[in-house]
Amino acid sequence: MTFVIPMRRGGFTLIEVLVTISIILVLAGLTLGGLRASRSDEEGARAAARIVMLMEYGAGVARTGGESVYFVVAGPTVWPERDAMGAYTLMRDPAKPERLRPWARLPRELVFGPLEEGASGFDLLAHPPVRRFTEGTVEDAVAGEGLALVEIDSEGRFRVGPDRRMIGSALSLRRGEWVRAGTEWRFFQEGGAVGDAEGEEGGEKGKDGGRVRIRFRPLTGVAAWERGLP
Repeated sequence: MTFVIPMRRGGFTLIEVLVTISIILVLAGLTLGGLRASRSDEEGARAAARIVMLMEYGAGVARTGGESVYFVVAGPTVWPERDAMGAYTLMRDPAKPERLRPWARLPRELVFGPLEEGASGFDLLAHPPVRRFTEGTVEDAVAGEGLALVEIDSEGRFRVGPDRRMIGSALSLRRGEWVRAGTEWRFFQEGGAVGDAEGEEGGEKGKDGGRVRIRFRPLTGVAAWERGLP
């Protein structure tokens, strides 16, 4: 008895082609997403290292000049909008603000954001700043309200909050944006919203927050960066 096994015709069916393309697209998306997150992490680490060096410079200026120096972040209402919560500098003499360094900008897609869930320390963006530089007092490349998040006093110590407390504090560099919600500003990251200007939590935690944070040790006047939660 002879058995005849039917041979498959050459080529692929339409369903097989579509399934293969779908798998390739999913894998490509995962790879590109991972590379994007990794690149963002490295850029955040370099930016944090530059801020640490800036704080060291500020401490030296404060000790030498015998007056406080302030680490200032461009607020959410500044112009140009691309610099909102992403530009930073050092200033002194709030009555007649003097910028000590040119405005610098975090890498694209990164802004200063609230600490991620579970992170310890005084969240600089969940509490009022040391003081505010009102409109018209923040000059040159960035115009609008500046937030003095950290004061470096004449002894090189860090003070935070409107009562100038010496307490361990921290600040995150995150992928996301600040969006006005009524009279407040809320931070949005990929996958949800976490925190607002007053530190309240809302929404679901996204996947790309809190990769890098900077810690400010008050008594020693030392700033150091660290990698946050994945």
